[in-house]
Amino acid sequence: MSTRLQLYLRAEKLKNVAGLFHGTSDPYCVVTVTGGAHDGTEIGRTSTVKNTLNPEWTDVFTIDFHRPGLFTEISVEVFDEIKKKDDKFMGSAKFVISDVIDTKGNEKGEEVENGGMIFLHVVESIRGDSSGWFNFQIRALDIKNIESGLLGIGATDPFFEISRKYADHSTGVSRWYTVYRSKPIMDNHNPVWDEDSIGMEELCHCDPKWPLKLTVLDWEKSGKHRKIGEVVTCAATLMQQVAVKGNADREKAFAIFKVKEGQVQSSNRKGVGQLLVLSAAVRS
Repeated sequence: MSTRLQLYLRAEKLKNVAGLFHGTSDPYCVVTVTGGAHDGTEIGRTSTVKNTLNPEWTDVFTIDFHRPGLFTEISVEVFDEIKKKDDKFMGSAKFVISDVIDTKGNEKGEEVENGGMIFLHVVESIRGDSSGWFNFQIRALDIKNIESGLLGIGATDPFFEISRKYADHSTGVSRWYTVYRSKPIMDNHNPVWDEDSIGMEELCHCDPKWPLKLTVLDWEKSGKHRKIGEVVTCAATLMQQVAVKGNADREKAFAIFKVKEGQVQSSNRKGVGQLLVLSAAVRS
């Protein structure tokens, strides 16, 4: 009997291989099976995260795991995406899936030979029965401008991320994993992001009440994006809060708050704008 698992990847302190005067690397990774009858089979490759040596990829890979059996060991290779030239190798690491599952928090880090660490998080994929695709569109209202500076020059370039909560009450480990990232909209305090979709399995383990966090950030070319504010919700609430009076329906909008690291969201929070759900529904 197999278990359906999700693989989530992030890295820290990778070596910059972009070269002199070329800024910071744009890493993506390729995940393959190592050993056995399926040796070399590619499970998938992530999207590219620009200008960072600490990428958190939003791609979630799903596998059927047999203990022991297929997909026992995987290899993760990281590359720097380079336009019009061959991509540069940044490093690699290997993971035994059963070892990751047995690690506290279901996350294990391995050193990269060129410097840095790659982390693999493995979790059971399906926890509910609401399958399909979550189609949604979100806009923001009156986002705080954190680009204005002393002279009032500049405007925020907002984008948002959706993170899914992982919590192991037996070990006390709790962490948010980013599963979606929108494109930024430049110089706009009232952005309307494009309609998009994500699988319910990847978004919330097919459970509409699974905790999600929406975080609005200010995009920076350097890759050092700045957090504006956040709100904790779930897919079920997003579907209930769909605007009914047009794209500025403040009665349905919900506030986002500036929350310091480690701070409880309900304590001393400061409103920094609103989010409005223009559409949200599960489609087959």
